[in-house]
Amino acid sequence: MSTTPLRVHLACGNKILAGWVNVDSVQTQPDVVVHDLDKPLNFLKDDSVDYILMESALYFIKDINAFLLEIQRVLKVGGVFELKEPHFKNPSNKSIGYLRGFSWRGFQTYPYFYSPAKKLKIISNLLVVESRIFPFTLLNKVANLTPKFWERFCYCEAVSVKMQKTSYNNHGDDDVEKIRKKEAVI
Repeated sequence: MSTTPLRVHLACGNKILAGWVNVDSVQTQPDVVVHDLDKPLNFLKDDSVDYILMESALYFIKDINAFLLEIQRVLKVGGVFELKEPHFKNPSNKSIGYLRGFSWRGFQTYPYFYSPAKKLKIISNLLVVESRIFPFTLLNKVANLTPKFWERFCYCEAVSVKMQKTSYNNHGDDDVEKIRKKEAVI
C-alpha cells in the first residue's frame, strides 16, 4: 500500500506548492488553508505530517516554544521541519518590524535543556549569504566552512535550518543532570 506523503507549507503567501497543504493567515489563493500560526494546528492530526516548510515567518510567532511543540506533535517520527529565516544582520530584518532575528549560533545548540520540544533534532543548520544571484551563491559554501567566524564578521542574509522529529528526547532531564555535574566539577 503506497501512501502519498503529507507535506505542509506554512506561511505560504503567494508561493503555492502543488501537492502540498498550503497554509497562510490570509486567503491568497482559493485552495489555501487559512490559519493563525499562533494557534494550535488543529486541522492536522498527531504524527501525520512527513514534511513542513516555512520561510520568513518564525519571527512573527509570539510563542516559539508553543509553536515548536505543535510542529513536534504533528510531525511523524523521521518527519522534517525546514525553515529559512532572515538573519539578524539582514537589513530588512529591522525595516519590516520583525519580532526577533535569528542566527546560526542560536540554532546550533537546539534543543536547549529548557525547551519543551525535545524530540526535534537539528539535522542541518546553514548560513545563507546570497540565495538568488549565482556567483555570490558560492559564498554560501565558504560561509558554512567557518560559520562562527562568518556570522560574527560578515554579512548574512538568512539562516536555513532543518529539524527532524525523533522518537526520543534529544536533551532530556538526565542530560540536564549530566551538564550540572560536569559544570560542578569545572
